Amino acid sequence: MAHMHSKRKGKSSSKKVVKFGMSPWILMDSENYDEKKITDVIVGLKKSGELQSKIGHKLRDIYGIPSSKEFFGKKLGKVLKEN
Repeated sequence: MAHMHSKRKGKSSSKKVVKFGMSPWILMDSENYDEKKITDVIVGLKKSGELQSKIGHKLRDIYGIPSSKEFFGKKLGKVLKEN
């Protein structure tokens, strides 16, 4: 639906809730996984030809890390560029 008092179309979208720090259940799981280990997993998946979105899905489903930004403090693409 367009805005009533402008010539542009409106853009409606959902956004992630802004949180500060990691969730408590991620902190419990992160005791088992350190950043170096997960970074090695990410780099290994990328070298095997996985797309960035698929790597994120595997981190969520297998390792219980819902957001790489929460875990590392930076986005998955930046982690891949640095390694």
